[in-house]
Amino acid sequence: MATLTVVLAVCLIALAFADSTVQRTLTANLGELPLPSFVGIQVLDSPAVAETWEFLRSHAKEVFWVLAGFMILVELYSWLVKPLNVIRRLEERGYVASEKRATLMDTAAEVVKRRKRGDLPPVYPNGWFRICDSGDVAVGDVKTFTVLGESIAVFRGENGTVYAVEAYCPHLGANLGIGGRVIGNCVECPFHGWTFRGDDGKCVRIPYAKKVPEIAKTKSWTVVELNKIVYVWYHAEGYEPTFMPEEIEGISDGTWRYHGFSEHMINAHIQEIPENGADVAHLDHLHGPFLMAGVDLRSTNKPGAMSSVRHGWTAQWSPLEAPDKHIGVL
Repeated sequence: MATLTVVLAVCLIALAFADSTVQRTLTANLGELPLPSFVGIQVLDSPAVAETWEFLRSHAKEVFWVLAGFMILVELYSWLVKPLNVIRRLEERGYVASEKRATLMDTAAEVVKRRKRGDLPPVYPNGWFRICDSGDVAVGDVKTFTVLGESIAVFRGENGTVYAVEAYCPHLGANLGIGGRVIGNCVECPFHGWTFRGDDGKCVRIPYAKKVPEIAKTKSWTVVELNKIVYVWYHAEGYEPTFMPEEIEGISDGTWRYHGFSEHMINAHIQEIPENGADVAHLDHLHGPFLMAGVDLRSTNKPGAMSSVRHGWTAQWSPLEAPDKHIGVL
């Protein structure tokens, strides 16, 4: 759409500044266009269509302006009204091609291979993790998401509650999120019809068996739907939740309006992200250069016109009182 708008804008400028001779030539050429045909066969050959085509040829300039104006309005709507979702791929930030022929994607993959790996903390910290937005799963929907190194089937039962279970059926490994069917508050496997409860993962029906074995069960994840987000609880030792996500009233009561999101793919351990946010000492040094200086560290601190303007940062973290000591306030 953006490309079409640019092309139309260029055509509009050219048409606006064209002299009358050029405009008459364009109109004459448009007037010589035949009715649409396909493989030598005249199509839509009727008086009504002929009159419509003749009208379009005789009012080519007006039609062009109307179409151009419509497309510009659509583009403005997408920029000013629709939510803006920005997703950055892994190689788009933080990499410099080591060779002239190397792409940033190749460079990112090479960095991952060469990275030295020592003793790592647990792969994922204990806590609540966003698996999807509430609007991603409607009543009766079942979808597969990959988070925490797991494939999880998320579905919304007929009671409106969201459930999350292990995506792969314990019978023969079919993915419940691909072709699975929501029945009541259960999900049915697309392979053999085994049906699992969403709240505890227990199999409640096997179409060709008189009795369901007690061992017929899949993993069920603890789910909380809050702030229009579906969270799942993760704990390395399998403990029950020790705290709950904080409710954001502006989202829950609808006073905040959704304008989009920004998502960046990076090569890092998940612990590095909150640690970076807590590291207030780096703000003034790394993020001091003026915003218009760019994000390339090879040039942001070089002397120049932009170096005379800097951002100043002062920040301090402090924990809340018990039982909310896990929450830090900046």
